[in-house]
Amino acid sequence: MPKILHLSMSDLRFDARVKRAMACGEGYGFDVQVLAPGSGVAIPPMTVRRKIDFGLSFALARMLGENALETAHSRMYPYKQMLDQANAILPDLIHAHDWDTLPIAAAIKTKLNIPIIYDTHEYAQGMHYERRMWRYLVSPSIASLERANLSIADSVVTVSEGIAQQLQIDHGLETKPSVVRNLPDYHDVSNLSGVQDDMPVNSQSRQVIMHYHGILAEGRGIELLVKTLAHLPAHYHLRLIGPERQKDFTKALRALAITLGAGERLSILPPVPPEKLVEAAASADIGFCILENNNPHYSFALPNRVFEYIMAGLYVITSDSPDMARVVLSDNAGAVTPTTDPEKLAQEIRSISPKQLFETRLRNLKSAKTLCWENEQVVLGKIYQRLV
Repeated sequence: MPKILHLSMSDLRFDARVKRAMACGEGYGFDVQVLAPGSGVAIPPMTVRRKIDFGLSFALARMLGENALETAHSRMYPYKQMLDQANAILPDLIHAHDWDTLPIAAAIKTKLNIPIIYDTHEYAQGMHYERRMWRYLVSPSIASLERANLSIADSVVTVSEGIAQQLQIDHGLETKPSVVRNLPDYHDVSNLSGVQDDMPVNSQSRQVIMHYHGILAEGRGIELLVKTLAHLPAHYHLRLIGPERQKDFTKALRALAITLGAGERLSILPPVPPEKLVEAAASADIGFCILENNNPHYSFALPNRVFEYIMAGLYVITSDSPDMARVVLSDNAGAVTPTTDPEKLAQEIRSISPKQLFETRLRNLKSAKTLCWENEQVVLGKIYQRLV
């Protein structure tokens, strides 16, 4: 049985993309293995000292050329460990997730003469654009590492049309990368519906639950949602679910909500496993994915939570980045907003009628049968079959 080896630097417990790709390979009859945190690989925590070392190493290496960049990468990541373990596994195909595994996959290909897939879950060189040190020191290194190794990748895959087009432009690729969107496995949650068409949204007889799930950090529109809550009537509540990625970020959110007089209407819950996110969202009414369109990373974003909200039957409100807007508007799944003003956003939310919420829920629950991983994985499955 042919072996597919997945490489990832992210925690498998919270990376639904890697887990779904693995399940896809198994479904197509491959022996699937993985090297990642939580499965045979240890990565040191990103302390302040490591962040400084990270930035300076890549900045210095970029001035010294491609080989120095590879050396810097091998210092910061378990390069040799993954290479040795791959040599012991002897896979027939490498599926490299994100830029930080690409140089390792390229080295394995050179050593074992096997095909590799580069699967970038986001626009890598646009990541952390709001952080000046990262933008000036690390982003150019990521672009250089991609450029140096993409030429030997047998297939390039990404999550949105916007990223696919930009990668082709950035690196002069002859073939545009394949798009395999981050769609959830299908869950029927119609029995968990919280919307009733006979209860007015503006009536205090019923709470309206606004929902966000994902990483809790700056730049994801979360502070905007807390400020918006203060401009909404008392029966509107905001629920946040996810891991905190910045120290004291949730503490600051609670303090902000209390200062604005909305402290009792904010709930912050711990993360749930990826396979439980749709179910966790289903009891809410409105799902938010409002990113700050001030950098390339967010401009090209098409997060999996957009599709999870649709599957949960929520009325989806996103920022006006092209890929998110295309999904929401083409499927009539909710609304797209250009605003980052809390008062204006509150006005938009208050204008959503109970009938709209109800009809959108029914429509999105139906759309979920199409917008699911069971359909999307066919693209990836065909790539596996072609390369092995």
